[in-house]
Amino acid sequence: MPTPRPVDAVDLIAQHWHADGPHTADAVMSAALALSELAEYLVRATRSGKAVTHASDGSVVVGRLATAADHQRQALAHLVEWAETLESDPGLRHDSRGDAHTTAGEAAGWLNLASGELGSTARALERAQSALGHLYHDEG
Repeated sequence: MPTPRPVDAVDLIAQHWHADGPHTADAVMSAALALSELAEYLVRATRSGKAVTHASDGSVVVGRLATAADHQRQALAHLVEWAETLESDPGLRHDSRGDAHTTAGEAAGWLNLASGELGSTARALERAQSALGHLYHDEG
């Protein structure tokens, strides 16, 4: 199989999910799916340890993952606020006998926990990137 050309990720994202919107439920769900698919690609691509060959490449990858983790943390913080609004939504229903408003509060709590843990993850990745930034391969 021929080696694919690198994709300009910034252009690709701008084509499908422009920063200025539109910000619709469908667009947000599509972006979350794309994020999940890209994460799966990274899992497969890094599995053998051969795709990232130089310390400088690893530093870039880890730095991008740190930024992604921080952006996910921010998105989760926004979803915490959204889930908290569900707690007082009079039209909210539960698909079984549970209390919809209590369940929304539980979801907000879990989202808040995940947001905090992603903050810790982002900081750890930033430290790893900093350490990798001191490494290089002597090509001479």
